[in-house]
Amino acid sequence: MDEPGSQASGISSGQSQLPRSRAMVVDDEPIMVRVIHSMLTRIGFTVDKAGDGLEAKALLERASYELVVTDFRMPRLNGYELAKLIKEQYNGTVVVMITGSSLKEVTKSGVYPGPLDAWLFKPFDHLEFIDLVTVLTSLPGEKEPC
Repeated sequence: MDEPGSQASGISSGQSQLPRSRAMVVDDEPIMVRVIHSMLTRIGFTVDKAGDGLEAKALLERASYELVVTDFRMPRLNGYELAKLIKEQYNGTVVVMITGSSLKEVTKSGVYPGPLDAWLFKPFDHLEFIDLVTVLTSLPGEKEPC
């Protein structure tokens, strides 16, 4: 796996999307980081990676992000606390929370819906993820009706 915070950009051959802004994927599971990184680069994002919320916080201090996709449960600084920090300090950043927990579990924990733009529950379909990110990061006027 690349070092947390490493960058990659590009659009896979055959795709014609225009390059988007910078995104960050935050997860302590390397496989999830690779999968989400791959999906985001295919739709034109430049992607930074962090293994937990504290690494993500350090990256946020050095760069601007249009999108942060974060796991809910992580060591050191969890996704909920990271989302709160982002919405308080980096208001224009879209935050998508991914979790293996059920809706019932996150609702009981008192964090749902929370200070973020969307929740995505595992397992999720890759097209569902791409559609969600595309809608949330479209410029005003580009969004299709949901």
